This record gives sequence, C-alpha cells and structure tokens, in this order.
Amino acid sequence: MISEKKIKPYLVGNYGAKLGSRLRPYAEEALRWFHRVEPDSDLFDFTRIFPIIQRIAAHLSQQKGHALELSADNIIRSDQELKRILPELDELRRETFGRPDPPFDGPDMLYGAIISEYSLAQPKVVHFPLVDPDDRKERDLFVANDGEFAALLEPTARLDEETCFTQASLVTYVLLGIPPIARAVRVRAEMSFPRHTGDPIPMTRNVVANFPARYVDIRLYRPFTDRELLSLLKDSSRKMQPNRKRFSAKHLRLHQFIEAYGQPALAGRMQYWRDAFKEWHRRYPEDEIRQPKSLRMAWIRFQKLLERG
Repeated sequence: MISEKKIKPYLVGNYGAKLGSRLRPYAEEALRWFHRVEPDSDLFDFTRIFPIIQRIAAHLSQQKGHALELSADNIIRSDQELKRILPELDELRRETFGRPDPPFDGPDMLYGAIISEYSLAQPKVVHFPLVDPDDRKERDLFVANDGEFAALLEPTARLDEETCFTQASLVTYVLLGIPPIARAVRVRAEMSFPRHTGDPIPMTRNVVANFPARYVDIRLYRPFTDRELLSLLKDSSRKMQPNRKRFSAKHLRLHQFIEAYGQPALAGRMQYWRDAFKEWHRRYPEDEIRQPKSLRMAWIRFQKLLERG
C-alpha cells in the first residue's frame, strides 16, 4: 500500500500529463480521493487505474463552487423545513435501500460505492448531485441510470422545487444523514433555441452563452437587503441578455424597408435582391450598402439578431 506522502512526487506528474491541461489541476485530489476509498489498490497500475482517475478528475472539475449559508437564521429555517418533509425522506430510504436510517456510515463508504457502480455502468450514466461533507460544496458525480442512486433523483428533484433545499443536499441527507441547509435563493433561467419548437429548455452549464434567457425565475428563501437584491438582479440581467446587441436606427430602416417592399420569395431570390437594391439605392443613395449582395447579407444578419431575441 502506497502512503499518501508518496502520491504527489511519484504519481501526480504522470497522471497529470495524461489527463491533459483541463483536468491536470485535479490530478492530486483525484488520486487522494481514490486512494482513500481503495487504499490497497496499486496506483502504479496505470492501465487499470487511469480511466477511474480520469472520471474522478472530471467529477471534481464540475464542482459547482458555492457553499450553502450557515447562520442562525438559516439553521432554524432548515430545521423546521426538514421536520415537515422527514416522513417522506424516511419512506424514500425504505423504498430504495430497505431501511429508514442512512444506508452509508460515512463519505468514504459512499464514494467507494459510487465509484464502483460508475465503473461498471459506463456509458449508461446520469448526473448525480451531492454535497461534499468536508466543505459543504455541491458536486456533480455520475451514477448508473438504472441503479439505486439514480432512484433518488426524481423524488429529490420534486422536493427541490417544493422546498428551500437543493437536490444535492436532499440526496446527501438520504444517503449520509447530514441535515440539509436551506439555500438563500434559487435563480433559474430558461430559454428557447433558434429554430427550435419553442418549448423552454432549462439553462445548464452546457448552453451556448449567446442565446438569451426568455425569463429568469428568482425564489427568495430568506429576507434580502437592498444591496443583495441589486446584486442579484444585475446577475439575472446578464443571464437575460448575454452579448445582446441592441437594435439601431439602421436596423429599423432595413426592417421597415423589407416589410414595405415584401418578403423575399423562395424562388428567384437573387433577382429579388437586385430589384430591392435598386429601390433601396433610390431611397438612400448615401447609404453604405452599395450592391445587392450587401443588402442581402445585412438582412440575414438582422434576422439572426431577431432569432436571438
């Protein structure tokens, strides 16, 4: 068994080089995490261990990075809310694990079970939110999509909507018995992609930032000061209008011209732009648009701005 002191000098460099620049900063933490749950494994068995270390490093890189508040007000609110939903959480344990008390004695035992299940389940896995007991920060892990852990996702997602607790804190309570702490606020943005059916799509970290949110849903779970509210609204405004360019007088002139002249037909499109340009140039001889294809490209750019909202 290798000691933790030898992990960094002998192994972090080799594993880090193979992980690549994005995951290299998480090499040492991933090795220590794996070594903690499987202390008898040979970390020099690179061929067998590296795929597991790679997945752990990916999990660590997806850390959400925000700790829940710990204050007297929050603890009291948390205790009262937990009492209200406790029967439902106990029943969830019974249905999933056959017992009303936490099924895992500590985080080491839990992480070991998650790593074991994930190694066998790939690639049929789903995101699994969990609160790290050490720093109380939320992390995204992966579990088998048809396993016991995945069975917790639907009921805890519903309680996430109905209570002041995050899904990650509820999952952690079911598995480890660590009481959840109420969040101060929930901000959720939803959007529709261009050329989509129009149904709202929840905004996640993978959504392209250039698509603005159609609306932002803000839920407050404690009293907020004016300064806190102002900061929150500014952040929400950025979600609503990422990189949005305001329409100008030039856009308005182009819009009104095409609306009056008539939308381009599917057939004979270039002839349409040649004819439209003659009328455009007659009306606006000093405009910077000097040829039919420039008028067409200006209209295409304007349409893309409209699609972005």
